[in-house]
Amino acid sequence: GQAMRHTLNSLLVACLITVSSLAGAADAADPLIGTWVMDPAKSTFKPGPGFKSQTRVFTSLPDGTQMTVTAVNADGTALKGGGTYRLDGRDYPLTGVAGIDSITMVRQADLRVAGVAKAKGQQMGRFTFTVSEDKRTMTFYFKGLDPNDQPFENTMVFNRK
Repeated sequence: GQAMRHTLNSLLVACLITVSSLAGAADAADPLIGTWVMDPAKSTFKPGPGFKSQTRVFTSLPDGTQMTVTAVNADGTALKGGGTYRLDGRDYPLTGVAGIDSITMVRQADLRVAGVAKAKGQQMGRFTFTVSEDKRTMTFYFKGLDPNDQPFENTMVFNRK
């Protein structure tokens, strides 16, 4: 009886440690937190043309991460959009971005967040944000369909401000 009880207690402790470390991982700071400015010279837009400029600000809030996007499109028009999300794989509303009304994001690694962009529940594209080891640059890769259902592939490189 004594050995069995000890084994069960050890298992229980191991389970509790696992659960608390998983909860800790979920609450770990979003690697994207900060202000990022696109470097047009290092960014590629296929088929293009791409953004003239883009700034993304990620702010940690009690209920998740707020993302704000301000940009100037190729034709000189301004864009401002964003939303608040959690890295939990659920859909969160996104405003101000043509052809996308929600995003789903998960943490793939310490410095990588992956997501799906949707419009009216339909997947419009997949994307990743990858922060460099030195945390000074972030690469945003997005492959999907534009509002006219034309395929595109963008790789935008951002510098931390």
